[in-house]
Amino acid sequence: MKTDPTDTEWTDFPVCPHCGYNDEDYFELGERLVDGNELKVACGSCGKDFHLYVHISTNFTSRKLDERGNPLPINCEGEGCTRCSGEYCEHHGTEPCDCDVTARHLVL
Repeated sequence: MKTDPTDTEWTDFPVCPHCGYNDEDYFELGERLVDGNELKVACGSCGKDFHLYVHISTNFTSRKLDERGNPLPINCEGEGCTRCSGEYCEHHGTEPCDCDVTARHLVL
């Protein structure tokens, strides 16, 4: 896939600044893919060399745990939560229970 060769900053794939080729096989750079690395690479389309800066970011998701240690859905407050019905047994109505038919929160 090709894009604008002038759009080369903070892209999802290395973009050749000569022809605009998106190198979707960038993972083949292997252990050289370290945040802050600067690499000389050859374009997989036009073959011209270019300088590549590697930027890697890390993201996290945190969740509260229920009484069994399972992650709760986002914004759920656990047993008695009024934002979701995850702690209530659909089989026995609205009271929490431990029967096999419960609609408890999913274990990830």
